[in-house]
Amino acid sequence: MKNERIFCHHLTSRYKQLFFLFISVAFILTSHSVRGQSSLDFSYTLHKTSSINPINNFDTTYAWECVIQLQDTSIISNIHFKMGDAYGTSNLVDHAFIFDDDAFLPDGLIYRRKGFEIVLGLGNYLDRHYFIEVQLEDTTGTYSTKINWDNL
Repeated sequence: MKNERIFCHHLTSRYKQLFFLFISVAFILTSHSVRGQSSLDFSYTLHKTSSINPINNFDTTYAWECVIQLQDTSIISNIHFKMGDAYGTSNLVDHAFIFDDDAFLPDGLIYRRKGFEIVLGLGNYLDRHYFIEVQLEDTTGTYSTKINWDNL
């Protein structure tokens, strides 16, 4: 009888250990997958369209656009955009676009959204070397990773 009780206690203890191990693994996997699906994940591409009356290959101005693909739109509050003519600069464009608000933009800037795609019209510039930085901000003030682009 005594051996039977020890065996039952051992089994109960073993099931508790397995249960807690299972719960721990499930928690770790769940928290990892939630982090991997951040609503601040995004990508972007740049587009330029030549002006209607190009002057020559050196002085032609281009309308520049940044097309941003979002993974989620539920908590985005601002899109921080910088464009400069040297690495790390923002002497051409330095603006925080308010999500889903196209009013009161500085001259030359445009904001359009359709679903998970945002188009930022950046203005007209020559075909030169530029540095670009884009970063998202959510409603709690948390920032995404900056994504830089340059053709310098």
